[in-house]
Amino acid sequence: MIHAGKVSDIKSKYSWSNETWLFLDIGFSKSKRSCGVLIDGSDPEQKTFGEAVDIVKKVSSKSSVLNLVIEAPLSITFDKVSGNPVGRWFEKKDEQHRYWYAGLGCLVMVATLYLMRELTSTNPKGEIKLFEGFISFKTEKSDHLKDVKLLRTVVKDPHKYAKFIIEPTVNSSSEIKSAFEIMGSSFNNFGIPPVIMSPEQVQR
Repeated sequence: MIHAGKVSDIKSKYSWSNETWLFLDIGFSKSKRSCGVLIDGSDPEQKTFGEAVDIVKKVSSKSSVLNLVIEAPLSITFDKVSGNPVGRWFEKKDEQHRYWYAGLGCLVMVATLYLMRELTSTNPKGEIKLFEGFISFKTEKSDHLKDVKLLRTVVKDPHKYAKFIIEPTVNSSSEIKSAFEIMGSSFNNFGIPPVIMSPEQVQR
């Protein structure tokens, strides 16, 4: 069964000690190792997209509970009046933005949709809980290995980094949906997961 995780899952000492955590900084390159992959307390590895997909499928087949953190938009928002896409509040900082529907945000969302299609095709018997990672507005060149380590830092000490764990919320002018609704009704039940932000980011 695949479904959105909860903030309580992140804050539970049991989940870190007894369940598998896989952190994926997903990329979508033809040839480059554009994905960072980290499993539990191991060292992160840089993989191609195809290699990363294979790792996720392999881990999900062996783990009874897999907490899967993907650094990509897993929820989407629309203006209630116009029906047009709008950004989520944390996707904008000053004059910079990384909206889910534009540029890199859209690219990694497509990569994630393909990953989830591949994962569901294997009919995993164990439970898979989804979480969204969000690392952006960096002052230095992107580092896939560092990014997954930052996400793990938050999960390992969720009380210290509580302000970087965000419940999915919207304002009165917008509505939120699961990004997987794009794939059709069979994906709708994944739900909307909480967002895990980098502790290096400055929030509003």
